[in-house]
This record gives sequence, structure tokens and C-alpha cells, in this order.
Amino acid sequence: MVKILFILLLGLFTLLNASIGTAVMVKGKVEVKRADKILVAEKGFGLEKLDLITTGKRSKAKFLFNDKTVISLGQNSTLDIAKYLFNEENKNEAEFKITKGAFKAITGGIGKIAPNKFKLKTKTATIGILGSTFSGVVDDENAEISCIAGVITVTTKGGSVKLKEGYRTYVRGDKKPSIPEMIPLFIPLPLYITGPSLSSLPVVTGVATPAKAVEKKIIESQPTPVPPKKEDREEAVELSEKAAETIPVIIAAKEDDTNETESTPPADEAEKRFAWITMKQTVSEIVLNHPEIRKQLESYRYEVEGKNIKKAEYLPKLDAKSLIGYKKYNGPNSDFRDDDFKSSESYIRLRQNLFRGFGTLHGVQAQEERVTTAEYSMMESVSAVGLSMIEAHLELLKQFQLFLLADENVEKHELIYTMIEERTKLGAGPASDLEQISGRLALANSNLQVSMNNYEDAFSAYERISGSSVCIDNLKEPYLMDAEPVGSLESAYSDHPALKASQQSVAASKEAYQQSSESFYPWVDFDGKKEWERNWESDYDRDRTELSGMLIASWNLFRGGQDKALQNKSLSALYQESESLRDTERELKVRLQHSWAENRRLDEQMQYLKQHSDFTRKTIASYNDEFRLGRRSLLDLLDIEIEYYRAMTTYESARYDQLIVKYKIIENVGGLPELLDIDINDLRDLERREYETQNDQTSIGRGL
Repeated sequence: MVKILFILLLGLFTLLNASIGTAVMVKGKVEVKRADKILVAEKGFGLEKLDLITTGKRSKAKFLFNDKTVISLGQNSTLDIAKYLFNEENKNEAEFKITKGAFKAITGGIGKIAPNKFKLKTKTATIGILGSTFSGVVDDENAEISCIAGVITVTTKGGSVKLKEGYRTYVRGDKKPSIPEMIPLFIPLPLYITGPSLSSLPVVTGVATPAKAVEKKIIESQPTPVPPKKEDREEAVELSEKAAETIPVIIAAKEDDTNETESTPPADEAEKRFAWITMKQTVSEIVLNHPEIRKQLESYRYEVEGKNIKKAEYLPKLDAKSLIGYKKYNGPNSDFRDDDFKSSESYIRLRQNLFRGFGTLHGVQAQEERVTTAEYSMMESVSAVGLSMIEAHLELLKQFQLFLLADENVEKHELIYTMIEERTKLGAGPASDLEQISGRLALANSNLQVSMNNYEDAFSAYERISGSSVCIDNLKEPYLMDAEPVGSLESAYSDHPALKASQQSVAASKEAYQQSSESFYPWVDFDGKKEWERNWESDYDRDRTELSGMLIASWNLFRGGQDKALQNKSLSALYQESESLRDTERELKVRLQHSWAENRRLDEQMQYLKQHSDFTRKTIASYNDEFRLGRRSLLDLLDIEIEYYRAMTTYESARYDQLIVKYKIIENVGGLPELLDIDINDLRDLERREYETQNDQTSIGRGL
């Protein structure tokens, strides 16, 4: 009796602690908290109820549960298996909790048998399914949920929304999820990705399963795709147009009142983008704090003070002086005898220049032109730094998208590798297929490493320009309309800050040349003076007061040719600035022509690349249909997936390149500062930073 009881208890214990799933892919650091223990998960690791799974930085994992549910986790993600019970004849229930990170779920048996018992929860939302594939990104109480296949419902305390295939919603706290919007560039999953693996097929001991039978079994077990209805497609287009209206719009600077910057979406629409940082906000903040802009700002302030110094020549100079001490006098007033006495003298003197050969006039005007030049130079730096920051921003997004494509490509290779490996073990496929897929998988992993390296390089470039780190999840891709240059290409760059600065430099040099002629004219000054003198203990000298006012005219007749040399020097500087202006005009014209030609070329190229990706995507669907009929092999499916990966990689690269080119056009016509909502007043109002010396820690910037 005791033995029977022991066996029953052992069986019950085994049942309660039976494995409910397996880790089929683990990369990086993945840990599982089970009771009071921290376990390291590896491929083949068995899962149990109440396990808490966490992935580290640059880590990911994929888990296959007993009902064939597949859950994938990205880096820095947490999955809590709150409930799991799978028994086709009895109760079926699954409840998972995602508290942070990125995930993707493909529902299995529980989703088909009891879809109302399958729940995936975040801190504030619950996701219900109807035989679906869905993904999401969770950040504390906020989340972005996307439906990839089937239908899901997202419910919070504020309400619920239903998502069809190809739509997403945003969750912000307990508020009702946002209106569903179409996922940009949504690509339905290939059929075989949503189907079961070969491990679910029955195996007859000692009998090799024919290849056709294995493939037929796979096909029969997969869900039949249902094409979207016409009304669903129309609804998708309508929702897509509504979503596009809320995307920030950027338009090239025009001469009329069509100059616009990123439009601010309505409050309710803006709330659904809970963590996004617009590129305009990012770039504007970084530009205003960039060292190059700060340096140009100090150059501007330097020229402003130079103008104040020059203007001071219009005003009179007033001096006061006092002396006190002893004097010893021997002269006619003392009968040529020594006379020692105390003495004090004081005077006040006013000097005013009346004419200086027009030198003061031209000097002030030249300095005013230099101040204006410094202003345009600041805006030129804003334009240059802003464009560099935009390029780094878009390049980072581009490399991240290419990395995601490469990562997805590896996952598809791994999935097909698993299927071919199982077929080979069953004797349903040749060993050469396994060798071939092994080589292709190695190449896909190599491409993933290259993409990761390019992404890290782009990240480093972003940090170098911005001076700070950034979370890629917080970067938002801008939406940019066509940037048409105003008028002809020859005149479109006429408002560029670099051209304006060069023109002002020529004007300043002209005034400086006129100023150099001042020495060829007479100078006229007024000198007024009042003097007081008091003597003590003197037998002869008495107190006196003296007042004088004189006009002084002076004219240099010869100075060894110095004045003529100074004039020739100023003339050379004028010609130098004129040639610099011509060079600037030529450079801006060539840059705009190049950018405009590149934009036109990319416009045409994008049409062909879009066609290539669309037709390749349709081919994937056709290959899946043919695979169902036994006319295509798994390697054929892999071939078309590889072609689609290359098509999307080329398309995404060209798409971001075109975005960068459009911003270059805006920069070339001088519209970038206005686009960033930065004007000269914003720069003038910037406060100085405080710098400290290394020795005495004395602040240099204080009190200036």
C-alpha cells in the first residue's frame, strides 16, 4: 500500500513538474528564474510553469510549447509563464505576461481549441486571440501591438480594439488602445512559417516516410490562407490614409507661404506615439548645443564687440587727471633763487574727432558687414551640422532596418534548416539538402554579423555627432514630401547662408578698402581743456586756472609708402573675397545639381525596386501554393526568401538614401534652419557655458 501511494505521489509530482515547452533557439544571455534558482537557458532547455524568463543585451530566444505555440523574445525582454495547461481532452489554458521588451507569438493548439483561454498580458493590456500571429514592444505601461496573421483583441481598462492582419495599435497606460492603423510595408508571413514543425508528425518505427507523404502531411496541417475581402482592403486603405495624415510632414523651403515644418499631430493622435522622439526635436536640440555652433556664436559676439569699439570713435573722449607733490623752482619769478613748495594740478580734457578722411564711417560700416557675415556663418553652421545630424539619424535607422531584415533572414534559414534536418532524419530527404542549407545558414549568420557591425558603426557615428547616446526604439523616421527647388537650379541656392555670408564678406572688404584711404586726407579734431593749479608755501608762484579750446588739423605728408601699401593690401583682400564668392556659388550650384540629379535617379530606381519586391513577394505566395501541391521543395522556398531578402535590403537602402538626398536638397536651397525652427534670435539668446581651467578650477565664463 505504501509503495502504491509513493508511486502515485511520484507520478503526481512528475505531472506537476513536467516540461511544458523547450527552448529551440537561444542566442546570448538567457536566464530562467525557477523558484529561488537562476538557471541558464540553452538550446533544448525545458520550461516549466511559473518560470520567469529574461533575455540580456543583444540576446534573443525562441520557445516551442507543447501545444506548438511559439514565442520569440528580443533583447532585454521578460516573459512570465503564469498559467499553462494543455490536454486536448480536458482543460486547456495558457497565460503569459510580458513586462518589457519585444516579443512575437504564434499560437498553437490552445489557440485553436480554446482561443478564449489563451491570454498574453502586459502591465496594462490583455491580448486575446483567434488563431493568430502577433508581435509587440512593451515599455513599462506602454506598448505597441501588431497583428501579423489572424485576428487579436487588445483590451485595457479604458476599452478594447480588434486588430486584423496587418494592423497595429498603441497602448498608453490604462487608456483605451489607439485606433488601429496599417503597419507600414506590411508583409504577410509565408505559409510554411505559420505551420507546424516536422516534430509533430507521427513516426512509424523501422519505416522511412516517403518525401511526398511528409510534405503532404505538412501541407494538410497548415491553415488555408484566406484572401482579404474587398471591403477589408478598402478599410485598410482608408486607415492607412488616416495614419499618413498624422505623420509629421516636412516640405522644402519655398518663396511663398508654403514653408512648413513637421506638423504637430492632434493630442489624441500624438499620445499613441508614447516614446517616439521626432527627428526635428532631436536635431534642433543637438544643433543648439553643438561645439561648432557655440564657436560660431562666439565669433559673432566677437564681431559685435568690434562694431561697438568702432562706433566709439564717433563719441568724444573725456579724461581727468590730478597731480600733487613738491616742486623746486629757480627762475625769473624767484629772482633765480631756489623756491621749494607743495603743488597740486588737476585738469579735465575733452577731445572729439571731427573729420578722419571718412575712415570712421567706412570702418563702422565694414564692421557691421562683418557682424552680418558672422550671423550668416552661424546659420551656415546650423545648416551643415543639422544635415550631418540628419544623415546620422537616418543612417542609424537604415542600418537598424537592414539588421532587422538580416536577423529575420537568419530566422527563416533556421526554420527551414530545422525542417530539412528532421526530413533528413526521417529519410525523407537527401543529405545534400542538409549540407546545402547548412552552408546557406552560415552565410546568413555572416550577413547578420556584417549588418550588426554596420549598425554599431552608425550608432558610433550618431554618438560622435550628437555627443550623447540614444535608444534606437526612441528614434522616429520622418515623412518627407518631394523637395522641389524654387525656380531654376541656377537661382535656387540664392538664399543659402554660405552664399549670403560670402556676399557680406565682399561688402565688408569693400568698406575696409574705402577705410584704407583715410590717411590720404587731413584729420581735424577739437581739443578742450580746463586746468587748475595750486601752490603752497611758495613766495612767488600763485594759484592759477586755465581754460582752452582748440581746433587741431593734421595731415601726414609722407610715411615711407606705408599708407599706399595698406591700401593695396585691402584691395587684395577685396579680390580674395570676390573669388571666394565665385567659388561658393560654383560649389552650391554643383551640389544642388548633383543632389537633384540623384533624387531623380532614385525616384526612377525606387519604382523598379518596389516592383521587384512586390513581384518577389507575390512569388513567395505562388511558391507556397506550389509547395502545397508538391511542386516546390523547401530549398525552393528558401531561394525565393533569399531573393526577397535581397530585394528588401536594396529597397530599404535606396529608400533611406532618397530621404537623405531630399534633405540635402533642402539644405542646398538654404531651407534647413527654417525647417528646424532655428533662427538667428535663437542663437543670440544662447547662454555661455562655464569652462574651468585644469589648474585652479577658476571659471573662465563667469562674469564676462
